[in-house]
Order: sequence, then structure tokens, then C-alpha cells
Amino acid sequence: MKTTLGFGLLLVAGSMAESYRCAEDADCNFNGNCIVATGKCVCSKGWKGTACDELKLIPSDPSLGYQGTANGSKLTSWGGSVVLGTDGEYHMYASEITLNCGMNVWLSNSQVIHASSPDPAKVPFKKRGVVREAFAHEPIAAMSPEGDYVVYYTAVLPPNPLPVIGGKKCLGCKDGISVASCGTDGNRNASVNLPTYMVHSKNPNGPWSDPVMIPGTDVFADANFAPLIKPDGSLVALGRGSVYASPNWKDVSTYKIVANWPDQGEDPYIWQDANDKFHGIIHMGPRNATYGMHYYSPNGVNWYPTGYGGHAYEHWLPTTDGRNTSLACRERPHVILDSGKSPVALTNGASPVTCHLAGADDYSFTSLQVVEP
Repeated sequence: MKTTLGFGLLLVAGSMAESYRCAEDADCNFNGNCIVATGKCVCSKGWKGTACDELKLIPSDPSLGYQGTANGSKLTSWGGSVVLGTDGEYHMYASEITLNCGMNVWLSNSQVIHASSPDPAKVPFKKRGVVREAFAHEPIAAMSPEGDYVVYYTAVLPPNPLPVIGGKKCLGCKDGISVASCGTDGNRNASVNLPTYMVHSKNPNGPWSDPVMIPGTDVFADANFAPLIKPDGSLVALGRGSVYASPNWKDVSTYKIVANWPDQGEDPYIWQDANDKFHGIIHMGPRNATYGMHYYSPNGVNWYPTGYGGHAYEHWLPTTDGRNTSLACRERPHVILDSGKSPVALTNGASPVTCHLAGADDYSFTSLQVVEP
């Protein structure tokens, strides 16, 4: 039965690929060129698939990414946004769960940390410091034209309480796994909002400017704010279904919602390529079978999902030691770019067992899978 079903799926996939014809480069997701005479896409470096909507990922060293430890205990982390700094190093800003706890208690124990690597495809990231203590979560970093390291994150700042019932951190955890009695998302204090803040510094490890809140984000749900600072200092960003724009990244009072976008998943990340086209990636699907989907935009305001439906990444993680780990959660996708704005690697928040189930092993880490050079 399984063999027959698999063969049928292969036939359907093959039929789709045969029938798909591009008419312009947008049909190749701006990740390749459309050969109009044949209707076929020729993909650029780092991309593959009928419509160039799949990252060309390869098995990678399982030690890559960020897998923190402290006093012999594993530390849970979640996602990692990476920028190439003015010092030639790659700088990651990630969520880390304090007090040896796991992802179940992100609402009480998450902080934002800074880590760095000279070469993400070969050298694991090493923690350098803390950007913002709990509660702070889901950072996304950008570089300004002036050389500022700019970090956006969801946070609840003092004197406001932590956004959980009782307002206290989870204690008694071990090896990156939460105590069952601390619960998970059901322990949310609904009266505390989860706004997005922005900080910046000339140094990748701070000191950081005072946090300023992004207008319109002081609401119940975290905004999933995904910014891009353009070479002229202006900004475009995606939130939950909304497109933001500003003439000046530094002045948050100018951040305005200018459009909507067809948000079909969660955790967008956006970037601009060497040809000034805009790209985005989100995670889709149920938590035990998450996958990535690519978006493209000619101008940063009008966004379109891939017309073919290829998966930018899958929920399994192949490594150079021969394993192919099926992840219970593979979320928070971020693409690492080289100096030529080509993809180098993909990072994710990765959970082998669970990322949101109280009483289960919720250890998570920031995975990194290399894109074929």
C-alpha cells in the first residue's frame, strides 16, 4: 500500500513539474531566470526545484548552529537571526531559555542572547552575552547603512510582570527540559501584552540603546515582526498579515502599515538579494511536520507566495554523521547571507520531541543546515 501511494505521489509531483511553465523571472521566485522559450527556470546559487523555491540544503555537521551549555547542562535556544558584521564575523541573536528550562516555558524564561562565528558553515556559534533578560523572545537582527547592529524582539519590560500566571520564572529545570508543573502556553497571563521593541548599537555585543516600542504591536499576540533595513536607511517589514514601511529605520514613529500580505504561516524572515529583489520565508504545517515556504516581492510591499508550492525546507534534519532526524518542531526560519547576498545556511528553532507539550521533553536548539556552495 505504501509503495503504491508513494509511486502515485511521485507521478503527481512529476506531472506538476511537467506542466509548470514560467513566463517571467517572478515565476521562478526571483531565485533564477525564466527561459521563456522552454518555460523552465534556471535556478541561482543556493536554490533548486521546478520554480526555484527550495533551498539547496545539504547534510551538515550536527554541532553547527547554537547549542549552548552551562555547568554541564544543556540550554534550550530557539531560532537564530544572523547578520554579517562590520568586523567580518557572523553575529547571531537568538532566544535562550534561562534556568536550564525548555521551550514550554518561553513566556516566563526566554531571554535574548548574542553569539558569533567566523564561518557558520564550519564553526558553531559561541555565546558572547545577553542582549535582554527575560522576558524577551524571537529576536530578528539587521544592519543599518551606518553600521549599526539593530535588533528587534518581543518583550515585556519592567515594571510589568512576566506574561504568565503568577508572574514568576519556572524553577527546578534540568538539561534544557522544563518542569511539568510550570505548564506551557496555557499558563499565559492574558492581561499582559507582547509588544515588539527595537534596540541598536555600534558594537555587536552592546551597550544597547534604550528599547523603543514599535507602534501597533502592543497587543495580545506577538507581532512576528520581521524587518529589513534597506541601503538608503528606509525600512520594510512584515508582521501578522501586515506590511510596514518607514523612510527612517531609526525613527519608529514613522513606522506605518502600508499593505497586507497573504500570510499563510508564521515567523516570517525577509531579505533583499543582489538584484534588489525581496524574499521571505515562513514556516508552515502542523508542529510534527513543519516545512518552509518561500515568498517573493518586486518592491518589498507587494508579496506573493511561491506559485508552485515547493518546500523551502522540510521537518527533517540530515547531518554528516549519517542521521536524518525527524523534528517535532522546525520553526523560526532565518536565512544567513554572505557578502554577495547569496544564502549560506538556514537556521531554525528545532525540537526533537516537542516544543509545546507540558510534561514532555521540550529541549530545543538552534539548528543550522548549510546551503550547497
